[in-house]
Amino acid sequence: MSIIYGERIRLRATEREDVKSFHAWVNDPGSDTLFIAFTSDFECG
Repeated sequence: MSIIYGERIRLRATEREDVKSFHAWVNDPGSDTLFIAFTSDFECG
């Protein structure tokens, strides 16, 4: 798995284990962060 390192961020490909965290984050009414979802190779659900 490739990881891109920056000064303040680390980017990597999403994995199946990330789905629960993404779901909680996107559905958090207190979140004012812009979220752009990209389709992946696996289905949620």
